[in-house]
Amino acid sequence: ELITRTYRITDACGNFTDVVQTITVNDEIAPTGNAPANVTVSCFSDVPAPNVNSVSNVSDNCSVPVVTFISDQSNGSICNQEIITRTYAITDACGNQTLVTQTISINAITPNTTIDFSDPTSCGGTDGFILFSGLNSGENYSISVNNSASNYTANNTGQILLSGLSQGQYGNFSITPETCDLCAQIINSTITLNDPPNPMVNAGVDTTFCEGETLVLTAFNPDNANITWSGGIQNGQVFVPTAGVNVYIVTAELNNCFSTDEVLVTVFGLPDVDAGPMQGICNGNEVTLSATGAATYQWTNGVENGVPFIQSDVTAVYTVIGVDTNGCVNEAQVLVNINENPAPSFTISQNISCISPLEVVFTNNSVLEPVICNWNFGNGVLLSNCGSVSTIYDEVGCYDITLNVVYGNGCINSFTVEEGVCLLPNPVASFTTNTTEQGIGDPIQFVNLSQDANAYQWNMGDGTQHNNQTNVTHIFEAQGTYDVTLVATNELGCTDSTTQTIKIDKPLVMYVPNAFTPDGDAFNNDFKPVLSSGFDPYNYELIVFNRWGEIMFVSHNAEVGWDGMYGGKLCPEGVYVWQIRVKNGNGTFESHRGHLSLLR
Repeated sequence: ELITRTYRITDACGNFTDVVQTITVNDEIAPTGNAPANVTVSCFSDVPAPNVNSVSNVSDNCSVPVVTFISDQSNGSICNQEIITRTYAITDACGNQTLVTQTISINAITPNTTIDFSDPTSCGGTDGFILFSGLNSGENYSISVNNSASNYTANNTGQILLSGLSQGQYGNFSITPETCDLCAQIINSTITLNDPPNPMVNAGVDTTFCEGETLVLTAFNPDNANITWSGGIQNGQVFVPTAGVNVYIVTAELNNCFSTDEVLVTVFGLPDVDAGPMQGICNGNEVTLSATGAATYQWTNGVENGVPFIQSDVTAVYTVIGVDTNGCVNEAQVLVNINENPAPSFTISQNISCISPLEVVFTNNSVLEPVICNWNFGNGVLLSNCGSVSTIYDEVGCYDITLNVVYGNGCINSFTVEEGVCLLPNPVASFTTNTTEQGIGDPIQFVNLSQDANAYQWNMGDGTQHNNQTNVTHIFEAQGTYDVTLVATNELGCTDSTTQTIKIDKPLVMYVPNAFTPDGDAFNNDFKPVLSSGFDPYNYELIVFNRWGEIMFVSHNAEVGWDGMYGGKLCPEGVYVWQIRVKNGNGTFESHRGHLSLLR
């Protein structure tokens, strides 16, 4: 420093003279002083503020030095035993400067914590925990979990245990040393504590049963949990489920953890099998057993449902087993009693007659006394009477008689006599004959045409009778008129008769040769029948035919015969047919036919 010092010399008159002194200050000696003592603190917050007064023994050779704070220089190991170098400057008036430094050691260390955890050992339990390791033994820490902080002291192994935890998510971890809350360790991971897994359990498949059947429910329990069933069911033990739709719930418990499953058990009610009411069947009647209430039925004793059968025992109990569409089975029984049911009987005063009108009396002879008797006499008459009854038949025919009875035990029976009464017609005598006029000695045929008769007697009028012959042939030996009577009799002895008159006259006498020889000699040159008596010569006709039915010759004169000629020529040898029609002595026409041979 250069100092110009001026002095003034002043006289009494005020005159002065300035004189100048130059003082050169050349101070090059730095001031001295002692730096503050080094300190060790726990946290940034404990670092003392800079204090120039903490520099002691400050001195200088020529001035009072000034102490100033220069800087805090960190080694960069923040929250890892950081060291701050604090510098003060001691400066004298000449600008000479001495730097002194103070070392501030910060023991704050950011925790290097590892986290482990353990789930609760039971569902709903609070024995889960989170373990913080890697801390300073005996040091206090504030640990924040889920934004909630608590103070803990690390044990001698540098661990802090957060216990009493239940299942849930735990995160937003912050581990802060109590000595330095600025050196907190932030862990952004999330820990999830889980209750133990629920035990596995399976109640089984849904099933169907019939009422009354037993069931065993056994749950699938691979974890060996404690098993309970709803409704008081014991696992693996037999029970009988109730009818209807049952839901059985199984609960498995392990470490207070629960799992459930359910099984649907549908119990079908048994079919309401009804074998029908007790039956009283009349003896001889068929029994029909028809059960209801199921789909199929099986009866004992070989009985088929709805199929009639005859019961052999007086009393029998039948059991039917019915199966419905669900396969459920039930049974029922029915008692069947056989009631006495004898067939009624009756007698008929007269079974057959040809006398009309015919009154017939019917007498009821039934063994078991009926309470209702209905008669059907077949003639349109119906009567209700259990005693003797009668009716009249006035039309020819046979009648079925039926007696229907109802006994006191309810049985119904009937008895029918087919054609029990027959009113037969009187016989009708009738016959015909091949002629009512005939010659003596010629047979006459009488053909019986009688009706409703089975015995016959012929009175021929000439004292001759033919008995027990249906048809007769008779020859009258003398000329005359005869009354022929036929008496017809039926099996009941009823008779009828008819008479026809037969006239016997002189018979037709005719001879017809069977060959001729038209050869021109004196013998047998023509064919001519010879009629000697008993004919009308004006009612005579002769016709000759060849074998093919052609007419060879016709003559109406009994004296004129056939000479064997036809068309002007002699006919060849052979057989020819002749036919003669002539009125006999009785005035009736007779026809006769035969064969002749033409010979040469």
